[in-house]
Amino acid sequence: MPAPAFTDFSKIFVCREVNAAQYAVLLKHEQAHIWLNHRTRKPDCAPADVRPDVWRTALEIEIARNIYLANDIAEIKKPMTVISGGFVPDSYPKMPAELMLAEDIYDWLAENPDEQPAGGGKMFCACSDCEGEGEGEGGGEEEAPTQAEIDEIKTVLEEMAKKTAISDVKDDGQSGKRTPSLANEIDYILRKKSVRERTYLRPSRREISGGIILRGRRKRKKSPLVEIFVDRSGSMSGEKTGASEEKLCAILSRYKAKIRNDVFYFSNEKLYDHDVPPRGSNPYGLVMDHLEKSRPKIAVILTDYDTSSTEGLKPLEGGDTTIICVPICATHTAISKLIGAIERT
Repeated sequence: MPAPAFTDFSKIFVCREVNAAQYAVLLKHEQAHIWLNHRTRKPDCAPADVRPDVWRTALEIEIARNIYLANDIAEIKKPMTVISGGFVPDSYPKMPAELMLAEDIYDWLAENPDEQPAGGGKMFCACSDCEGEGEGEGGGEEEAPTQAEIDEIKTVLEEMAKKTAISDVKDDGQSGKRTPSLANEIDYILRKKSVRERTYLRPSRREISGGIILRGRRKRKKSPLVEIFVDRSGSMSGEKTGASEEKLCAILSRYKAKIRNDVFYFSNEKLYDHDVPPRGSNPYGLVMDHLEKSRPKIAVILTDYDTSSTEGLKPLEGGDTTIICVPICATHTAISKLIGAIERT
């Protein structure tokens, strides 16, 4: 990682050493680089006169002044974090407040080279092609966005943040208590990421008579098996199907680098290894029979509150499989207590 976060305008990369709030700021920041066309915009001056370092600073200030909310700014101003000291709207105290576009900000910075940002004003991202020189992808120069377009981008980014934010706790909205989220639960279970094994790849420091070298111990990264079961019964049509797909994508995108996973869809008394249209009843019994044999580290069941096909369900016996039920468009699931599962949203 060249910085805590960066984008090549195709993918976004965020380092692992950040908490949920810092992650949200970094993700929004990189999304803003893409949505504000920072790859293809350039200063209003001759290419030979462009100062890349000043242009990059202008892009940072544009994001800070147009995209950040109060909670983002507060997070950046916290000391001793990977994003502390980053550019915020008032990083340059003497810069006129009405300067909102990177092109105008660049001109002011170029004309006031002696002005220094308060608190340092460091870059906490490294985005390729935000250099201000040459032509961007597609061979042309993008116009600066209008304020209406920026407002629309800000709204879209906020909506995206609500869907993709990773929070450690979630308010249940009723009792005022804060309960662990699905992400928090899985993170807790996956904390032990390595196992110790004996192997000749690491010779033992001890020898026995005859010069025979014993196998040594070494740590090996552990990729636990996670099986995800998605309800496709007749009651999961419409909004519920869309909600389950969104939750499934969130799980896979967050944990794909940490786990081995299999996804199964269940409906009409069958388990499928591919998506199927909603129909039939819930074969919860088949799911539990499968788990009796496969014994994954984590089993995640995405389902609604359906009381059909619950007769005879009981928890797994033995093993260390953790089952998590995720209610889809419902407050609870009908099977969680029957199979001894944890419920998380």
